[in-house]
Amino acid sequence: MGSAEQKKRFLEYVEQHPEYYPLMQAGVFVRILKTLAKEAKGMDDMAGILPDIDKEDLAVMVEALMGIKIVSKLFSAGQLLYYTNDLGKEFLSYYDLAKEKFEVA
Repeated sequence: MGSAEQKKRFLEYVEQHPEYYPLMQAGVFVRILKTLAKEAKGMDDMAGILPDIDKEDLAVMVEALMGIKIVSKLFSAGQLLYYTNDLGKEFLSYYDLAKEKFEVA
């Protein structure tokens, strides 16, 4: 697939999912998504991995990501865990392509 086709696919994706556009401008959300894409994590674990983000702010951001349905939660071994779901992983693949090819924030 050529660069023009990749750009067209990316633009179509953003048009279909306008709720994701602000995420591309705020790298902190992408960092959270990428952290949760590796494996499900509890809030305390995320706070340890992302120490520059206040724990309360982190919780609000995770809730926002859940609100647009790209992060999900589950209970395992009595602990609430969050993970980047398939929609979130799809977003990350388009984001990474856009960042590499078109210098998105």
